Amino acid sequence: MRSPNHDANNNALVRRSIPFPSGVRAAAIIWIGFAIVELFIAGLSIALNAAADAANAVPRGQAGISGFFMLMMSLAFLLIGIQTIKGSAKGTLGNGIWSIAMGLIHAMGTVFLIRAAGGSTGMVLIVASVSGLIVMAMLTGGLLAISGRHAYAEWRIAHGMSSRHDRRKATPTGADNGDRPQPAKCDDQGRLSSLP
Repeated sequence: MRSPNHDANNNALVRRSIPFPSGVRAAAIIWIGFAIVELFIAGLSIALNAAADAANAVPRGQAGISGFFMLMMSLAFLLIGIQTIKGSAKGTLGNGIWSIAMGLIHAMGTVFLIRAAGGSTGMVLIVASVSGLIVMAMLTGGLLAISGRHAYAEWRIAHGMSSRHDRRKATPTGADNGDRPQPAKCDDQGRLSSLP
């Protein structure tokens, strides 16, 4: 009969043997960075539009619309970035798809901005350059999150943070192993045995 200390040591070996996926960590850092930049841009947009509305005799009423959308999007990315880096996000596939979609929306907005400005004024080039960096970061973050989704699910299983759905995805037979998350087990040499 195994002692509780053996099981505790076994679980610690499993946790050390399955590191947090570096691609998923990079995606989470990209999302958090994007959220911080977008929060700054949203605040600036709201302030500039409010000042323009105050200067007009008839307010345009646009001070909060674009800024509010950017604020909500940045808060969403901040949330998914923090959840992912902590390991509490249930998966990375949906977040990765969302990141790619937002990158493509930013790309379309950049093209529209350049066309609407009618060429290459200095400010348009600066905004287009920043937007291009955001597009590349969001696409990269999305691809990293999608490609690391299986390693992330295995990491969550090893740390006892998985749901039944995670365990079904990680097990080849799709067998259900109960409602409670179970950490993976190691043999006496510290090698990972079959996943729960």
